[in-house]
Amino acid sequence: MNLLCVSHSIDIINYGMLQAMSKEGFHVYVTYASEEEKQVLPQDCTPLQIPHFRSKFKWSAIKAVRAIIKQYDIDVIYALNSADLSIALFASYFTKAKVVGYRGTQAKIRRSDLTYYLGILNPCISHVMCATADIKEQLSRYIPEKKMTINPKPYDVKWMDDVFAHPKKAEGIPEDAFQVICLANTKNRPFKGLRILIEGMHLLHGSNIHLIHLGDYDNADLELAQQGPAAPQIHLLGQHKDAIHYLPGKDVCICPSTRDASPRSLREAMACKVACIVTDIPGAKELVVDGETGLIIQPNSPEAIAESIRYLASDREKAIAFGLAGYERIRTVYTMEKYVANLKKVFHSVTHS
Repeated sequence: MNLLCVSHSIDIINYGMLQAMSKEGFHVYVTYASEEEKQVLPQDCTPLQIPHFRSKFKWSAIKAVRAIIKQYDIDVIYALNSADLSIALFASYFTKAKVVGYRGTQAKIRRSDLTYYLGILNPCISHVMCATADIKEQLSRYIPEKKMTINPKPYDVKWMDDVFAHPKKAEGIPEDAFQVICLANTKNRPFKGLRILIEGMHLLHGSNIHLIHLGDYDNADLELAQQGPAAPQIHLLGQHKDAIHYLPGKDVCICPSTRDASPRSLREAMACKVACIVTDIPGAKELVVDGETGLIIQPNSPEAIAESIRYLASDREKAIAFGLAGYERIRTVYTMEKYVANLKKVFHSVTHS
């Protein structure tokens, strides 16, 4: 089967997926727009250059993808985000290629916004892979359930070998400190909960608990961190390409979002044997078993954040046990084999329908 992946951003999970699909006998083709994008593509896939695009409609990109469909006799197109999906759908019209989309966000869909009909609400889409059960439930108001499959993203613990070999530490933190880490780009994204997390940390002032945040942030959050009583305990390090190298050795990874899907940072933390604290929201909470691999707390509550961190800081053995249990969960439940098996089933189904 000839599979085309339309994407302008291949992360490590999709990198592994493409490799696995190739080993399963698929002829895998992947689009790229820049040499930088090409460099990160798996060697056992065929890279095909198309014009750069960010919007849901770019005629030059559509023409390029359509040419690929015809030249390489593409059977299935897998589109990884909304712009990719729209380009793929336009390019596939009046060809045999079936388009399968991926939905990994809980962002609201508005019927009044016609741009949604260019992608996820387009009746020509053959199937949608949903990252979580709640996403499928949300989409069921617009898309027949038979056209959707829940397929949680996997994570291979072997991907952390280099991270363990080259761990990083934040400066200015005592060796015996209880270290809480948060990996999230939060600038202009208040739902990521950084402000709530900082407020929670200020409730822990005077303790030996330190927060390390990696990712962008709003100036207002920086001011809040610097002006509160726990300012010396809060370390906003900004964006780092090697952010995951800060995970090993940390006591807790926290996801304080008030809305999220299924954060990769939590999978990375679990693969690093780090206990997780997540808010009780769809998506994130599905990764954590409360009281076994971490804690699930009330969202939008600085008090709940402070209480949960204080609880684990007072019992480091429990935090270690949570981390080890999380490692086993990510290793055995969220496997690439299960993920690829679901994709194969869907791809074969749409091409024979």
